[in-house]
Amino acid sequence: MTSITPSSGGLAWLVAWFDVILPLARLGVIALAATVVVSACSAADDDVSTSIVPPSPAVTAVSAPPTTEPAATSTTEPVVPDVVTIAVSSSELDVDAELSVDAETGGDPFGTFATCSAYRSVVGAYIVGVSDPTSEVSWVSVVSAGRIDGPGIYDADVRVETSSGPDVSATGTLTVGPGLASGSYVAFSPEGVRIEGTFDCAGVDGEPATMAASDDGAIEVFALLERGGSERVVSAATLGADPSDCPAGEGSQSLVVRLDGDDTLGGITTFELDQTTGGASMRLRVGGATYEFDDVAVTMDENARAGTFDAALPDLTVGGAFACT
Repeated sequence: MTSITPSSGGLAWLVAWFDVILPLARLGVIALAATVVVSACSAADDDVSTSIVPPSPAVTAVSAPPTTEPAATSTTEPVVPDVVTIAVSSSELDVDAELSVDAETGGDPFGTFATCSAYRSVVGAYIVGVSDPTSEVSWVSVVSAGRIDGPGIYDADVRVETSSGPDVSATGTLTVGPGLASGSYVAFSPEGVRIEGTFDCAGVDGEPATMAASDDGAIEVFALLERGGSERVVSAATLGADPSDCPAGEGSQSLVVRLDGDDTLGGITTFELDQTTGGASMRLRVGGATYEFDDVAVTMDENARAGTFDAALPDLTVGGAFACT
């Protein structure tokens, strides 16, 4: 079984999140007009008398112009692409950049890729991130330290990766605006490097539902993917899950957890963790990439309602956590 040691600063947020989530997991009318025209003529002469018979009445039917209903008109709202934009600035890093990527086009999380919790139907913790290997700043992500319950200010972790300079992890605060589709952040690394910026997730249809610790049938999954020193953090959450999609309780040896996230938009779309006697396997789909692991190290809490997992492929390691309520 593969043993994975989290990189310094990489999974620190995950360990902290796991410590918090375990206690929580317990708990036409056509009109016709007729005109009748009658005319009579008379003539008189002193010597001649003439009898005049009035002509037969003539009836002329006049059709009014047909009235028609106005053609139905519909106003089509312009389609706004699901573009995630993050601005990042740091004088210490000599960085002042803006990354912008369409979340629907991202396939490889380590390629051109974007994720934003505002596009999900359900959000637990908030995540926004953009990856662009062609930019000097190749990745920026902001992750709340715990679940959010609406607009507001939250503790957060920030990650900035550059193509030629240092990669920096920092902690600070995340401000999420109305609609959960935009906001700002500021954070400091342990060395005192200040990182700040704004973000916007365009094309959001509506505010996603948020999760409370007491919600029944709630599942939340985090995954931190690491390849060649680069890190990508993604998540998925759902409400009203079937009981069979979560651990059944202590001693469960079959399916541990299963979650089908939203179909697109840069997040976990499929997560299946199946633990059987002798080992566990995992299937993880992120964006357009699917990863399958035959040897997964799983640690469950005492009630088998939350846990962590670690797995590896030749060029990729994955660490994460899940919780069911």
